[in-house]
Amino acid sequence: PEIVNTPVVGPFVKGGVCASIGWIVAWPMETVKSRVQADVTGDVRGSTFKVMRDIIRTEGVRSVYRGLGLGLSKSFMSNGMAMLA
Repeated sequence: PEIVNTPVVGPFVKGGVCASIGWIVAWPMETVKSRVQADVTGDVRGSTFKVMRDIIRTEGVRSVYRGLGLGLSKSFMSNGMAMLA
């Protein structure tokens, strides 16, 4: 689209979209990291992929993307603005 070639909106949109794609890919790993860090009982053990598999089996695939909407909105705005600076 022509809008991505404009001097202000273009870099903002490009930065926001690229950061969002990165977070969509990385979010499941962030979920696993947060679960491991928050575990005070010692129940969460094993490799990253084992923990992710256990989360998906017990809570479903959507659970590894919980909170993604808020993360994307923050990421889009901050990375979009960073491309303008």
